[in-house]
Amino acid sequence: MTSPRQNVRGGGGEAWLAWAIPAAALLVGLVSVSLWAGSGLAFVLSGRGWQPPSLSLLLVVDVVRAGGPAALWPSVSPTLVLALSAVVAVLLLALPGWLAVRLLRRRPTSAVRSLARPGDVQPMLPAAALAKAQTLRPSLAGGRRVDPDQTGIALGRLQPRGAVLRASWEDVLLAVMAPRSGKTTSLAVPAALAAPGAVVLTSNKADAWAATAALRETDTGERVWTFDPQQIARQAQSWAWDPIAELAGVEDAERLASHFVLTVDDDRARDIWGRPRLSCSPRCSWPRSSPAPTCPAPTAGCRPRPTRPPSPCSTTAGTPRWPGRCRPA
Repeated sequence: MTSPRQNVRGGGGEAWLAWAIPAAALLVGLVSVSLWAGSGLAFVLSGRGWQPPSLSLLLVVDVVRAGGPAALWPSVSPTLVLALSAVVAVLLLALPGWLAVRLLRRRPTSAVRSLARPGDVQPMLPAAALAKAQTLRPSLAGGRRVDPDQTGIALGRLQPRGAVLRASWEDVLLAVMAPRSGKTTSLAVPAALAAPGAVVLTSNKADAWAATAALRETDTGERVWTFDPQQIARQAQSWAWDPIAELAGVEDAERLASHFVLTVDDDRARDIWGRPRLSCSPRCSWPRSSPAPTCPAPTAGCRPRPTRPPSPCSTTAGTPRWPGRCRPA
């Protein structure tokens, strides 16, 4: 009884044999066709005209049995027959391989077939991108050659083997890509280096700054300003910004604070610090921690807020009951 390992080896040998037999038959046929064409060409080059033997896929077997090409075709040089046959064999092998490579390279993959066609992205093709750039920057008009980087941000090449697609410098781009998939390397850095004007580049890592700061300063001859309060790039601060310096009053301060303070739930019921407030109207409010006020009578500047009946602010013992027109905001 054979072991499982022996059974596996036997199956592998049979599979190899199943491929070897057709391959050998194909090789015999290829050599036979090459000998047939090579002998005919040898007759032509010898001045005897096209006189090939009868075409047979077993012609190579007949040549071997006869003792070589000289036995079958004594009127032509056997060396010439073999040389021409070798050339024909190389062509027969090379031509289909070359055609297969060309077809496979031109044939789009399933992913490419699902992408947009040139008509779908016409505004991003080179001609349209140049026309829009000349509208935005009249200095690019006049028939002179324009550097493609001046016309917009390169997004990628339209497959298969298409033109480079570009977004206009006034377009807004959103790249949804996985982590470490090349957002900075393939989009942010090339766009910053190719920009024809000033660039404001922000990042939570130092790689974008390291790849662009020195090159931009060298290419433009202008100073690159680095704002790094968290010392992510570990570079000296070249400028600073004081957001409080421009505040002219309480309204400006509240507006600035609203950008930094988390507000929750209903903004009508919370002040800028997230604290609940008690109010008669949007203009009249008191923090819940303040002494219990008496709601003022309605005036032009303070209108009572509608309530749901019954609407006491509180019914807990020891807590003042507010008039029906006052409720927690």
